[in-house]
Amino acid sequence: RESLLVQINDALSDAAQTMGEGRRHKKAKTRTIDALNLHFRTLGRAVYLAEEMTVLYPGEPVFTPDVLVVLDVVEPDDDPRLAWTVADEGKGLDLVIEVLHRGDRKKDLVDNVERYGHLGIPEYFVYDRLHQKIHGYRLADRSARRYQPIVPQYGHFASGILGLDLAIVGGKLRFFSGQAELPETTDLVSRLNSMVTDLEAKAGVSYDNTNLFV
Repeated sequence: RESLLVQINDALSDAAQTMGEGRRHKKAKTRTIDALNLHFRTLGRAVYLAEEMTVLYPGEPVFTPDVLVVLDVVEPDDDPRLAWTVADEGKGLDLVIEVLHRGDRKKDLVDNVERYGHLGIPEYFVYDRLHQKIHGYRLADRSARRYQPIVPQYGHFASGILGLDLAIVGGKLRFFSGQAELPETTDLVSRLNSMVTDLEAKAGVSYDNTNLFV
């Protein structure tokens, strides 16, 4: 079984497409996972997040979304999964996010809208990074198999699955809880550095490598 999954992953690995998407595509996916992971950890709610993981639905062609979300599933520190196999997990995906930069627009904006709706994935978002747009789709209910477009409100696209809004801020995909923008790890590090700098200034102390001086 594991050997088969390895073969499937190898077959789906398109080096040319990966090179074409480039670092900006990679960073957008990584930042998305980072922000959502921090948020759900803070809430204390289990959520499974994965980047470019092969997904197998019974009787359906395999696919590898940029970002997948499955609620209420614990992600172990050393995750042994090579793929999300619905027959084994007993649960399909709750949400998919695709990052579109210079890839196949028809695949993300037409083919996947039909495919993910048919599979019963409740929500699907496309972050069109090249054109700085978000496209959102939602099933009306669990029995539906055709998406309805999500109408944005003041540039925010509401996700019922995440309980968050998606929006583009400063040329980046960001997530909002109410009016509050979710932080990423880099944001937290920056805030911590600023706090340390402020404390140093108030104490009249600064650090120069390993030397402490007043």
